[in-house]
Amino acid sequence: MKQKPHRFRDFSYTLMSDGTVRIERYKGSEEEVIIPEQVYGHKVTEIRTGAFRNRRKLETVTLPEGVQKIGKRVFLNCKKLTLVELPESLTQIGDSAFANCRSLGSIIFPDGITYVCRKTFSGCWNLEQVMLPEGLTGIGKEAFKYCYSLEEITLPDHMTLLGEKAFKNCSALEKINLPEGMTVIKEGTFLGCWKLTEISLPKHIEHIGPKAFRDCIALRKVTLPAGLTTIGEKAFCHCYHLAEITLPGAVMSIGEKAFHGCKWFEDFTAIVTRSSYAENYCKENGMKYTFLDRNDQEVGKDGN
Repeated sequence: MKQKPHRFRDFSYTLMSDGTVRIERYKGSEEEVIIPEQVYGHKVTEIRTGAFRNRRKLETVTLPEGVQKIGKRVFLNCKKLTLVELPESLTQIGDSAFANCRSLGSIIFPDGITYVCRKTFSGCWNLEQVMLPEGLTGIGKEAFKYCYSLEEITLPDHMTLLGEKAFKNCSALEKINLPEGMTVIKEGTFLGCWKLTEISLPKHIEHIGPKAFRDCIALRKVTLPAGLTTIGEKAFCHCYHLAEITLPGAVMSIGEKAFHGCKWFEDFTAIVTRSSYAENYCKENGMKYTFLDRNDQEVGKDGN
């Protein structure tokens, strides 16, 4: 039989089989909330899905040591939430946990967090500072989408996974490092990062997904690794200030409109290896190109 939640102050809770407490729901209307460390002698270890969802007055929350899990959508649409203190005991934060917390300015992750789930901070318009733990291995799909105020973020060295549209429309993002363990830039990862001016891809990157850097209108310099094999459709579309790019000889596939709108296209130049797939692509698509050794005369759009 399903256990009926009990009441403690402004919280409903469930006593779990292991003797710990899961907070089910916050039913108060305070601006500042401190979640109790214990309920009648039982340790609080989990905050259930949607426990604080749509609490429009909520401004600050303190989670006690001992809490290990925050469920999905726990603080979804808490639009006045400005400060959350996370305990070192925390190891899991669910999908969309802080989505649309438009006033949240910073977040410091505990060391036990190894993965940032899908849409965790999507729509956090004023998020400016994010401190990720060294043990982080991945960031999920759309995790920081629409974080308009995020200017810089440092990704841990051991991270290997960056999900689709992870930083989509982070329009203030100017600087980001990509860890060497990454092998793929997924679809739309940096789409709409208007202020991103330079990016160097790790040496093991083999695939750039569709629209990965689309609408990065300030992007001027891109360094592609020698082992890159695939560039997806519209990957660099509308990168208006990108004047040239070196396409490695290993590239065997370039999607439709991959460089459409780069330097208004007419002045955009690709640097290619002789007799490569990239050279043929440039010829077939009317793109201006030259060769890697740069000792040869630059080839025009007509291939002559």
